[in-house]
Formats: sequence, C-alpha cells, structure tokens
Amino acid sequence: MGALNLHQEEQVEEFLLQTPILPSSPEKRVLLVFHCEFSSERGPRMCRFVRERDRVLNEYPNLHYPELYVLKGGYKEFFPLFQRTTRTLRRTCASSVSRAAPGPANAARETSTAA
Repeated sequence: MGALNLHQEEQVEEFLLQTPILPSSPEKRVLLVFHCEFSSERGPRMCRFVRERDRVLNEYPNLHYPELYVLKGGYKEFFPLFQRTTRTLRRTCASSVSRAAPGPANAARETSTAA
C-alpha cells in the first residue's frame, strides 16, 4: 500500500514501466489507482498513458498492470467520504514507509508492492 505523486509522463514511465512493480506474493496483485482533484483530466490522462505504454512494452494480451482504475469524482469526492479512513491509512503508510527503506522512492515502491 502506498501513494505516489507523479506529475509528468517521464516520472510515471521511469517509476512504473522501466522496473515494473511486482506482487509481493503469488496470491497478491498490483493495481494502480489514478486521480487528481476531480479525476477529469490529469488522472485519466496518466491512466491512458500507462495503458498505452504498457501495451507497447508487452505482447498482447500480457500487461505489467492489467488493473488500472481512475478514482471517480477525484480526491475531492473521495476525501469527505473516507476522511477518517484516510487519516488511519496515512499513519499506517507513514510507519510502513519509515520501516521499508531509507530512501523515499524506495520506500514508496516497497509499500506499493505490499498491498
């Protein structure tokens, strides 16, 4: 479990596609949720970018990330509904990140694979 704030396609490609995130065990899976404030432009655009690049890098029907989602209504609609849960997740993620690895990029990648 973890969250990343990647604004540029180059960042997304470097973090997600050059070295794809793998599940921590066979019974787990990696899924990506994209969002922006309203999930009307930036989140969906990055989701499409990842799918397009993933298709280019893999032979059909294989994908590094078969499960891609866009958060309906964006963070603006999500946060009020799950504010209490979000605070708990933030504390959980913060403690996981501090234990996972010394660098923030490695910590985020490590917590992302644990979900």
